[in-house]
Amino acid sequence: MAIGAVTYGAVSANSGGSVSMTPGYPASPAAGDLLMVFAYCRAASVTLALSGWSTLVNTSTANGTYAIFYKAAAGGESGTVTVTSNAAANAAQIARMMRVPGGETTGTIYSGTPAGETEAAASPVSNGGTSPSVAGCLICLFTGKGDGGNNTTNDYAGWSGNSLTWAGVANGTTAGTDAAIGIGTAVKSDTGATGALTATNLLTFVGVSYSIAIKAGAVPPV
Repeated sequence: MAIGAVTYGAVSANSGGSVSMTPGYPASPAAGDLLMVFAYCRAASVTLALSGWSTLVNTSTANGTYAIFYKAAAGGESGTVTVTSNAAANAAQIARMMRVPGGETTGTIYSGTPAGETEAAASPVSNGGTSPSVAGCLICLFTGKGDGGNNTTNDYAGWSGNSLTWAGVANGTTAGTDAAIGIGTAVKSDTGATGALTATNLLTFVGVSYSIAIKAGAVPPV
């Protein structure tokens, strides 16, 4: 099974204060699609949780806390999910859901070793990348940062790496002490190291990055 076109649901963001994030489902998920939620809070040592979903990563750094949750779509989901958080007031946080048709949903959904890093206040953001041993993976670069109250709604752009064809989305909070996330994706037709993966950091604040190679799912039996 090949990876299909990635789509996204509505972003959810707020300025913290133990308020949940409620990212929306992408339109028309089909049964068996891989659904992933990326959540970031600009504060360290925050507990992020999404009931009923598996956790891919959930970690705290000096540059903020981030988590990725995933599950297989039942098909036809709509509305929102609730990512709970115990972030203090003015600890801005943001989350978005992505739909990956054809993505693996069982067992280990990725190939190679994901790379989680902290990022300096510089542009571009540069993550060391991953090295899938399976061809046809979806390479994902997740980025998050606190913006010190100066965010725009598109704080990341220009994803690149490994001469792949990249697409991406970026969002920032709109009030409070701000934060932003970016998600860049590209299908890698072969195996082996991606090398460094980058994204333009439009406002240069410290942040985090996480790269991963999502495997294509097995072809269903007929």
